[in-house]
Amino acid sequence: MTAGKWIIQVFLCLWLPLACFAQHSSNIDSVTTMYDTWTSAMDIDVAGDYAYLATFDDGLRIIDISDSENPVEVGKYYYPQWEYCYIYNVRVEGSYAYVNRNDRRFQVLDISDPESPQELGYYDYDNRFLWIEINGDCAYLSTFNDSLVILDISDPMSPEYIGGYALDNFIQDVEIGGNLAFVVDGPLKILDISNPASPSLLSTHGGGGRNFSEVEVVGNYAYLSNSIVLRILDISDPSNPVMVGECFAEGGSICASGDYIYKMNYDHVQVIDVSDPSDPVEMGAMALPDFNTATISGSLLYIMCSVNGLHIVDVSNPDYPVETGELNPGTVYEVVTVGDYAYIAMHDAGVRIVDISDPSNPVEIGACETPDMAVDLVVENDIAYVANHFNGFYTVDIGDPVYPEVLDYCPLDGFAYADRIVLDGDIVCIACDYYGVAVIDVSNPSAAEEISVLETPYSATAVAVSGEYAFVTDPVNGLYVFSLADIENPVQVGHVEIGGSHNEIVVSGEYAYIAASDRGLYVVDVSTPATPWVTGNFDTYGIAEDVEIFGDYVFLSSSQKVHVFNCLDPYSPQEIAWYYTLAWTQGIAVDDRYLYVADWNNFTIYDWSPASGVRSEHAELIPASFTIQSIYPNPFNPATTVTVTLATQAHLRMTVYNTIGRRICLLADAVHSPGMYDYRFDASNLPSGTYFINATIPGQGQQVSKIILLK
Repeated sequence: MTAGKWIIQVFLCLWLPLACFAQHSSNIDSVTTMYDTWTSAMDIDVAGDYAYLATFDDGLRIIDISDSENPVEVGKYYYPQWEYCYIYNVRVEGSYAYVNRNDRRFQVLDISDPESPQELGYYDYDNRFLWIEINGDCAYLSTFNDSLVILDISDPMSPEYIGGYALDNFIQDVEIGGNLAFVVDGPLKILDISNPASPSLLSTHGGGGRNFSEVEVVGNYAYLSNSIVLRILDISDPSNPVMVGECFAEGGSICASGDYIYKMNYDHVQVIDVSDPSDPVEMGAMALPDFNTATISGSLLYIMCSVNGLHIVDVSNPDYPVETGELNPGTVYEVVTVGDYAYIAMHDAGVRIVDISDPSNPVEIGACETPDMAVDLVVENDIAYVANHFNGFYTVDIGDPVYPEVLDYCPLDGFAYADRIVLDGDIVCIACDYYGVAVIDVSNPSAAEEISVLETPYSATAVAVSGEYAFVTDPVNGLYVFSLADIENPVQVGHVEIGGSHNEIVVSGEYAYIAASDRGLYVVDVSTPATPWVTGNFDTYGIAEDVEIFGDYVFLSSSQKVHVFNCLDPYSPQEIAWYYTLAWTQGIAVDDRYLYVADWNNFTIYDWSPASGVRSEHAELIPASFTIQSIYPNPFNPATTVTVTLATQAHLRMTVYNTIGRRICLLADAVHSPGMYDYRFDASNLPSGTYFINATIPGQGQQVSKIILLK
C-alpha cells in the first residue's frame, strides 16, 4: 500500500459504498457465506483467558481459552479485502492489542470487549514493521530496513515517535528486559534503552559464521536459537555477555519459562531443561503437524501451526508434554454439489457436509476427519472419493450425511502428492504431481486397488476423463491424451503444448477447458484425440485454480475473482460476468442458478442467473448501430438492466452519474465484438433520485439516458 493511501480510503468510505455492487461484480449476486476461517498463522500472544492470533490477511482473531480443551473464537478485527492489509505480529498489554500491518502502519486496538475490538489509534512509518515488543509506555518495533523504532504509546490514540537505532542486518527478533533491548540481526546485539530517545549499543555476540534467528531472556540468561543449536548466554554484565552452555537442537522458534526452553521443530516441539545453564538437557517431545510460532502461559504452551490452527499443550510434566485442545478452522479448498448437499474438502480439517436446500441459509450437518490434507473430492452413489494431498485417497460413506464414515484408505505406490481426482464409472483417476496419474479400480469402495499409471514427462497437475480417453495436464509440456481402451496398459495418443502451469481441466463435447495458473482460461479442440489444438484463450491476469461447465457457460476461479464465460465460439471466449470474492478462490461448483465457491476462508453461494441474460454476439444478428437500446425497468427499485448494441468491434465505456456530475460507478470498460450486451445496475445502496447512464465509444460518440430510482 502506498504512502497516503489511507487518505484515499477515507474519501472512498464516504461515497464508494454507493457503487460497490457495480465496482466489485458484474451480473453475479452474492447470496450468503459461511465459515470465515483463517489460514495463515503469523504470531500469537496470550493474556488472561484469551489468545490473540495474527492471521496475516485474515485479521486479528480472539480465542477464548478459559477451557483449554475447547478453545472458541469469540471476536475478530477484520480488514476489507480491497485494503490488501495483512498483520504480521501482535502483542497485548492490558486492554490494548498492538499489531503491525504490511501497509507500514502500527495499530492500537481496544480489546476491552474481546467480542468487538475497535481501533483506537495508529502510527504510520516510511517502512514496514515486523516485530513488536511492549515495555511500559514504549513500543519497540523492528522494520524491514534494519532499524529498531521506538514509539511513545502512553496515549494509545496517538502513538508518537521517540527514537530509533539502525542495525547492520535484517532484524529477526527483539526482546525487551528492563532497560535493555536484545536484538537479533544475525548476531545478538544488546542495546541500552534507558533513554528511549537515544539507544546505545552495549555489546555484540555471534557473527562470523554463527548467526541466530530468535532470542528469549529470563533473568540473567539469554537463550539464542537457530536451526541447529540452542546457546545460553550469561548476561548479568550486558556489556560482556558470556556463553555458558550450548546443545544441539534442531528447529527455530523458542519459548522460555522457568527452567525450560521449548523449541519448535518442523514436526515436533522439544523440551530442554536449562536448570543448569552449562549443561542443557533434552527432555520430552511431542509431534506437531507443522508450526510457525508459540507462546507460553503458566503450564500451557500455545502453538500456532502455519496451516493446522491453534494447538494447546500441557507441559506441566516436561518429560511428557500432552496436547489438551486445538482449534483448527480448516481451509475451504474444494466443493462439489449433489442434490441438496454441498461436500467440502477442508484441507487438514477433513470433509464437511452442508445442507444447501435453502441457498440463503446453508447449514453444516455432518463432518468426517480424513488425516492429512483433503484437497479434492468427487461424489457418486453415496460415496465420496477424497484426494489426500500426502499420498492416496479415502472413500467415505455419505449415505447418512449427518454421520459420514471412512470406508477405506488407498495409499499409492511410492510417495505421491494427490491433488486432483475424477471418477468415471468404477475408475478413479488422481493427478499426483511427479508420480503421474494413478488409475484406480473402485468397484469395491471398501477395497480400492491401483491398476495403472499415466506418466507425463514432468508431472501431472490435473486430469479429466471423457469416453475412453484421459486428458492430463503437465505444467511444463502441456496437454497429453491417453487411451484407456486397455485400462491396465494405457497408451499416450496425443499431445499439444500449452503455456503456463495448469490447475484443472474439464472436457465437454469436443472441447477441453483448462484453468491455466498464470494464463487464465484455455479452450482446446480435442475432437481428434491424436491432434488436440488450442482454439482460444482468455487471460484473467490472475492465478486460475478451477474450471467448471454448465450448458454453454464456463466458470473459472482466478485469484480473488470468479468469472463466467460464454463459449459458444470456442475461438473467442466471452466474459459475461464476474465477482470479486472474499478471499482467494479455489474450488467451484455450479447448477442452473447458483455458483458455489470455496475460497480458502469461506464457502460462499452466488446467484449467477443474471449472467444468463447477457447475450453473446455469436448468438445474435449484428446490430445496425451503437445505441442504448433499452433500460428496463425504468423507473426502477433497486436494480435495472441496460441493453447496449454495438455494430462494430469497439471499446465500450459505460458510466453512471448523479445529477451533479459525480461518477457513481463504472458498468463497462472493455473491448467488445459486435453484438448486444446487457448490464445490470444495482442501486440498493443509493438514495432515490435521478441518474444518468453515459455510454461512450471513441469515434462513434456517446449515448446518454436518464434513469429514475424510486424507493
